[in-house]
This record gives sequence, C-alpha cells and structure tokens, in this order.
Amino acid sequence: MVLASLTEEKGQQVLSLLPEHSHEDLLYRLANLKELQPQTLQELERVLELFVDGLDSSQAYPLNGLDKAAALLGRMDSERSHSVLEQLRVANGELAEQLADAMLTFELLLNQSDVTLRRLLDEVPQDLMVKALKGADDEQLKRLYRSLPNRAAQYLAEALEIQGATRRSVVESAQREVLSTLRQLADSGEIELDLYQEVML
Repeated sequence: MVLASLTEEKGQQVLSLLPEHSHEDLLYRLANLKELQPQTLQELERVLELFVDGLDSSQAYPLNGLDKAAALLGRMDSERSHSVLEQLRVANGELAEQLADAMLTFELLLNQSDVTLRRLLDEVPQDLMVKALKGADDEQLKRLYRSLPNRAAQYLAEALEIQGATRRSVVESAQREVLSTLRQLADSGEIELDLYQEVML
C-alpha cells in the first residue's frame, strides 16, 4: 500500500532497501492493487498519519498498481528486473504480460537497438511515426535518426519540421499504434525487445 502511494523514485529507493527475495511478492501484490478500501485507509491512517493527511478515509482510494509496479521494475537494474519479471511469469503469466506491456513506453522505444528501430520503421507508416514523434525531445530524435540511413533520417526530420500543431489525443493514439506494432514484431520473433534500461557508465 505504501509503495503504491509513493513516487516512482521514492518507491524504487524503498524497494532497494528491502531483501531481494521479497521483491517478487511485493510487486505481485502491487500490480494487483486497484483501490484501497475505507477500512484499509483507516488502518493506514493510524500507522502513517502524515501520509494520509488530507485523504478522506471514508471513501475508496483508486490506485493503478499495475503502472506503479511496471515503473518500479523499469527502475531496477536490467538483470534484477528481468529476474523478477520471469518469476512473476511463473506465478501468473497473464499478469507478467500486463506488466511487460505497461513497461513498454514510447520513451523506452527509443532505447531499442538500431536493428529493432529500423525493422519497426519498415513496418510503421511514415505519417503515423511522424504523429507519434510529435513532442519528442532533440536527444530522442537524434537517437532515432542515428539508427536510420541518411536519406530516411532526412525525410523523417523534414516531415517533423513541417508538421503543424497536433492534438495530444492524436499523438497518444499514434504512439499506442507504434507500440502495438513493436509488440507484434516481438511476439512473432522478428525483433528482440528490451524492456530494461541499462545503466550507462
């Protein structure tokens, strides 16, 4: 319950202080949380008065435990995160797949290998990718351009430059389509999907 209510950074710090053998069970429980019932909040209020200050403990408190657990997994080192996810896959394959999907964000997309990015761009229509990249920062775009042949990178850069204002809902929809295509390519074995960010030294 406490992990679900902390920021991703604080949650990762707390998790790192706990024994590794407890991570699987904690993340399993966290991923299955949907809300805190009033009686649970009342008990939590007695233990952590500062945490629940301002919350109405007479009502249910909605939580997205799945996204919280996915965010914490993404902040672990890749070896540990992979190990926990594989243990969860044994315990509950469906939940593990939901966590893997939740870990796959558009930001993480740009951390994939050049081979994966090139294969994805072969599959995704150019106009869809341009919409999905709206709002991407310079570093993300440079990373993407480096994975492409010069001509393709130049074409994509020009298309982004002339793109006008785009509604957020359109951008988010395009990003979901791109990620769906990425997942399909991974499921078919055409690409190797990396859900974990390696620490750079």
